Amino acid sequence: GDCFICSAEHMDPLKSGFYDLIYSNYVLEHIEDLDAAAREIHRILKPGGICVCSIPNPKAPEFAIARHTPLWFHRLVRGGSGWHTHYAYASVKALGERFARAGMEPVEVSFYPSVEQYFERFALLRWLGALYDWLMRVSHIKGMMGNVCFVTKKSAE
Repeated sequence: GDCFICSAEHMDPLKSGFYDLIYSNYVLEHIEDLDAAAREIHRILKPGGICVCSIPNPKAPEFAIARHTPLWFHRLVRGGSGWHTHYAYASVKALGERFARAGMEPVEVSFYPSVEQYFERFALLRWLGALYDWLMRVSHIKGMMGNVCFVTKKSAE
């Protein structure tokens, strides 16, 4: 198949109205012009096409704390890999509003806790993270859950 290298804001090589499905995994939070990216996603999807994105919830405590944590700490916890924390949207709701302005309709937004996996290298912290994640799951406090599956679709027109 074809392979294209382009930014999400300018997907000029991709055909309009051609794709049934777009998937991104922790990408949207890094995009500089998120409104342009949402318009491009809308442009390249077929009518009824689906966009599925894994994203962080910037309102979740772990991601709010991550904004103020030095990069060296992220690299220590992640075993050498790490990246600067950046969110192109203030909340999951705000992201949904941007996609709606681009002509996308909400399908589903699911929240999942994620603290345990972040601390997987440290037994005690991993256990505390698992406890926190369990508490979030049983209490259904979506605003405090860090992982989000964000699904939208282009109207069937």
